[in-house]
Amino acid sequence: MKTRLRVVASDAVPGSKSARGPRAAPAHAGMAPVLASASAAATFLLVVYHVRYLLFSSYATVASGSLALSAFYFVSGLGHQAFAMYFVTHGYLFARSIAKRQGARDYAAFIANKLARTYAVLLPVLALGLVLDLAGSRYLNGAGLYTAFPDFSVVTLDARTLLGQLFVAEPFLVPTFGSNGVLWVFAYEWWFCCLFLLLAYLLDRWRWLGVAACVGAVLGLVRLFPAPYVAWLLIWLVGAAVLLCGASARVVPLRLALPVFVAALTVSRYMESRVALLDGADALRFSFIKDMSFALGFGLVLLALQGRAGRTKHARSPPGRLVATANRFSYSLFFGHFPVMMFIVAAATRLFGLPLKHAPDVVTVLAFVLVTLAMYAAGWGVYLVSERHGPALARMLLRRIRGRPPLQEGP
Repeated sequence: MKTRLRVVASDAVPGSKSARGPRAAPAHAGMAPVLASASAAATFLLVVYHVRYLLFSSYATVASGSLALSAFYFVSGLGHQAFAMYFVTHGYLFARSIAKRQGARDYAAFIANKLARTYAVLLPVLALGLVLDLAGSRYLNGAGLYTAFPDFSVVTLDARTLLGQLFVAEPFLVPTFGSNGVLWVFAYEWWFCCLFLLLAYLLDRWRWLGVAACVGAVLGLVRLFPAPYVAWLLIWLVGAAVLLCGASARVVPLRLALPVFVAALTVSRYMESRVALLDGADALRFSFIKDMSFALGFGLVLLALQGRAGRTKHARSPPGRLVATANRFSYSLFFGHFPVMMFIVAAATRLFGLPLKHAPDVVTVLAFVLVTLAMYAAGWGVYLVSERHGPALARMLLRRIRGRPPLQEGP
């Protein structure tokens, strides 16, 4: 049964080899609702994490210890877990997009779609961030939001940084452009995909050369790339490993996966409270263990759900449609929300005296809700203006790459 859910990281271009012809349903065929839910959830958790960090003081300084407030701080504190969830989900999606279907992989289609999907989001996000950061830092910085919170965001708006960001060279060669501190995720995922697409191509064309390239890539990653890149790469590979398990996922019962996930989440949150006490290499190792613990727990849930995917019947329910809508623009929202948040909060601080890092009260809670809704509206706007045209751009690029129109699907 076909599903109407759209998962943003799907890399099949209509009319490409990988999108044509009937084929037997693989183990991951019914995973679209699960992946859509994971993508939407990761985006929501990251958005509320950033807004809460900026508007509210830490939980340790809050006088009230009510259950509702504790639950709010717990959920809105899952920012690092949101990053891990994003990487695991997109590692799964990438592995699915290059998995063999009928015959050889269609690398031209993959490249066209990856370029289109990347720049259909990156270009408007950079343009929006440039306008908002310039206006905010120049006219709305009365509370020092753009200058007095270096642990939160450092605004760099020079031409060299913009050029480096256009070539996805951040954070390797240039700092983050503007206040958008989430763009490192964009760059990491881009180079993860480029690296493993190259390795897959070498393995397809020259198997022994491909094996040698894989060994060389592992050694090169350890020596040439920064440790955080390698750490997040391993977390991204958890998602790919889940897909590669294939039909064996049915041996993992969901009743086992869910308690393990809850335990992993609890351990991850506990360790997160201890990372601040460390520094240097110890902090990096501790942080990696924290994030990998959560990633493995979440990956186990995906593994269990992959075995049950064929029995998923909730895609057309109201919650399923809501998830599908949220997922439709989650990519734009994930990477575009930060400068929007900075600008709105700076404006509210300058014009209405909204306090920063304040204990929760009626005013700050209302501001939290309004800023979150405004970021979702901005993400939807970026999707409408640019991201939704990604498939059409991919088809155009594919025609350019091949020098002829791609074959169309049959009736």
